[in-house]
Amino acid sequence: MKEQNISRSTAKKLVYLSELRDKANAPEIPDGTAVKIDTARILANHGNKLTNYLTFVKESRGKVFHVSRDDQKANNAMVVLKEDDSPIKWLFHTSDLIVVKEESNV
Repeated sequence: MKEQNISRSTAKKLVYLSELRDKANAPEIPDGTAVKIDTARILANHGNKLTNYLTFVKESRGKVFHVSRDDQKANNAMVVLKEDDSPIKWLFHTSDLIVVKEESNV
């Protein structure tokens, strides 16, 4: 990887712009909403994602989870999944989740 020589203020601006982009492109998904991981989207654009993350995504294909922002790293665009019991609670961008309707047991 080539080292980039940029100033601290330029780096802060780039982080700020990245956060703005994420907020603009992040669908709002309230806490507790039932979702499935968009495995096709993630696997098609996996880039340099961790092997363990990709394994979790593959193993979670078709499973229903619930959005949570209880984790310290979660925010509007990045969420954790309540049912994720892995040692590391994986963060997901809301654009990588598909909202599903839960069946009523009435």
